[in-house]
Amino acid sequence: MIVVQKYRVVERVKDKRSERRVTLIQEIECEGEAGKFSKRLADISVGGMFVDTLNRFALGAAVKTRFHLPNSTDPIVASAKVVYVQERIGTGLEFVDLKPEDRKKIEEIVKLSSLRGYSGGGNVKRVLVAIPVTLKGTAKDGESFFEPTNIVMLAKNGASVRMTKDLDLDTRVLLAMPTGKEIEGRVLGIGREEVWIQCRSLAHSLGFRFP
Repeated sequence: MIVVQKYRVVERVKDKRSERRVTLIQEIECEGEAGKFSKRLADISVGGMFVDTLNRFALGAAVKTRFHLPNSTDPIVASAKVVYVQERIGTGLEFVDLKPEDRKKIEEIVKLSSLRGYSGGGNVKRVLVAIPVTLKGTAKDGESFFEPTNIVMLAKNGASVRMTKDLDLDTRVLLAMPTGKEIEGRVLGIGREEVWIQCRSLAHSLGFRFP
């Protein structure tokens, strides 16, 4: 059960896949009969991935995907099929021809993130939200920043935050809450417009209860 206090919750996202997976905020290209689209990859495992708001492909549709893993210059190109659709939330894709070398890369990402305590486990729960915060830290160019923004996705151990600055992985940041409280976090995923921040106390401090 998730107990929500005063913040606007858009949707709850629940996933029942068995493969160990981690949140990965990356841009992904998906191409099929419905066309070609650039969307946001939200989490990944060696078995498949969850793509935010990709509802243009029907259940069972074949999709060709192209995306990058952190710190990798060569893209992963793999065919997948749509195994479930959550309207206005996202789409679950299952790999059908993942190359052995690409599978190994994903396994390494999952293992590294799990050792850092950043694993989705077997039952990921996320909430799409709209919570105003101010993000403080040091950008990749060495400049300090103080940026009003929003948390757009919240999970038990972290959150996805809109971000225009260029940050490095493992960067320490502070999230200033509307109440004035500041919470420290660490950047574990970087996308085109968002960063994933690990912060175990964030959800609890906002009044969210995840099982």
